[in-house]
Amino acid sequence: MDEREVDWSALPMEILLLIGKTLQDRIDVIRFRSICAPWRSSIPPLREVSPSLPLPLPYPVRSARNQAFVSQSTIYRLELPDDDDNPKIPTCSSNSWLVRVEEFEPGRTRLLNPLSSLHIRFLPDRFPKVINLLDFRVVEVSKAYELQYSSGMPIAGVNKLVLFPNSAWTSCVEDTDFRVIK
Repeated sequence: MDEREVDWSALPMEILLLIGKTLQDRIDVIRFRSICAPWRSSIPPLREVSPSLPLPLPYPVRSARNQAFVSQSTIYRLELPDDDDNPKIPTCSSNSWLVRVEEFEPGRTRLLNPLSSLHIRFLPDRFPKVINLLDFRVVEVSKAYELQYSSGMPIAGVNKLVLFPNSAWTSCVEDTDFRVIK
């Protein structure tokens, strides 16, 4: 059998667009766009869930000082590689981590405790300072949405926020319906 090397960067733009439109998870879009320049330019990055615009919310959620916005966080299972030669990566019997990631500014993320949603400020010394997601098998477990003030504080009295997205490629304000359940 003749083995030839395939130049994946030469795929037609129509095929790249078809593939790109099927990607629903942020991590899949990031990975797709990281392949090469033609793939990166074929699809835009996913939009943030909600730009910091005032949302049409009823009293008493509305505040004169703060704007409300939808905060999205994603819970991932990071499966660690079997690498006994790398002492920087802590190992455990399950060989995976459960992490909650929140994008608090465009392009800036922070780790949250997946059970309490509290910001993780102090990590063990052996925890890597930078996590290259290409070195791990990343599985999205779930997404969580929270209604917050622009100060970052959750809005008291809001027990659930339900989003009805028309597409992963649209933002909450533009083309997604939402309901606040008290």
